[in-house]
Amino acid sequence: MELILVTGMHRTGSSAITRVINILGADIGPVGDLMAAKPDNPTGFWENQPIVQLNDDLISQLGGRWDDPPVVSSDDWPERVRFRSARSRAERILQAFDADVAVVKDPRLSLVLPFWRSLAVVRRTVVCTRSPIAVSNSLFRRDGMEPDRGAELFSKYQVAAWLDGVDPLVVAYEDLLRDPVGETKRIAQGLSLPPPSARILSAVRGHVDAALDHGVGETGEMTTELAQANAVDQLLRSGDSSLLDPIFATYQGRLRVEAGHEADRRRLRVSRQAIRDMTGQRDRVLALVEEREGERDQARYDWQQAVLLTERLQVQLRQSEERAAQLGSNLEAQRELDSALRRGLSNDGRVGRPQERDSSEQGS
Repeated sequence: MELILVTGMHRTGSSAITRVINILGADIGPVGDLMAAKPDNPTGFWENQPIVQLNDDLISQLGGRWDDPPVVSSDDWPERVRFRSARSRAERILQAFDADVAVVKDPRLSLVLPFWRSLAVVRRTVVCTRSPIAVSNSLFRRDGMEPDRGAELFSKYQVAAWLDGVDPLVVAYEDLLRDPVGETKRIAQGLSLPPPSARILSAVRGHVDAALDHGVGETGEMTTELAQANAVDQLLRSGDSSLLDPIFATYQGRLRVEAGHEADRRRLRVSRQAIRDMTGQRDRVLALVEEREGERDQARYDWQQAVLLTERLQVQLRQSEERAAQLGSNLEAQRELDSALRRGLSNDGRVGRPQERDSSEQGS
């Protein structure tokens, strides 16, 4: 099976262009897998939901989103081990297609073309384009995206779709609206599909509705981003690869350099934050050390005071013991003195009485 991959920025009319390619005979895949129509795209998106989800996952793995495209330094990223499961998913999805030629549309394809080219035979890629003013206005109405942001995304998508595409066929939405028959014949020829019959051309005219092109509106200020997007759009419409290749390669190279600088700035911010975190942690540790040192100093002071108090108490205890010993000695001496006095008094009593008897006797 060969794939026709429809790429280009969101809101560039890729849904209408994909339906034309489908009417021309390319298989669109299982109808049950198609994204349902919505008010912002009432005729349908003609997108295979499993493929859209897979592309979203791939872009996320590369570090981006649909509205913040990743910048990849090389095209060999699909071969990396971490994309092995994605390759298996893609192979299972493609097995549901049952035709020699199938058309797959998703604006996100612009950002992951190397992946699909690495696992399927791509007959040709289609780059859908449209006035960047119309695209920006449409994105503003649908998503509230600022026009400058929409214009910047337009340039990134379109450059990637051209540089990573396979013999890209540029189709302008305005050309399809203005001349659906002539543009359908050109698309059929460019994609090596059978020339459209009158019945097919009638079906195309019934599908293409100029009333769907509601995106132009007010132009507003011509900013740098919008002027750059207009230049990209005009270069694409020229289809001149001798101009497109070097100019777009330079633009993409600048994006990669800027992305490298931004990565350096992010790393620097991370490093600075890490230093701030480490500094804060160090300060907390120092504060804790100071707190502990304060507690230690207080404990040392308390211990010294306890030692001094113990020494004073020991001195007082010795003094008390000495006084007690002195008091004991004094008490013992007093006891001895009292005993001696009692003995002396006792002796004096016994001597006196006999002397009194002798005197009486002498008087008789």
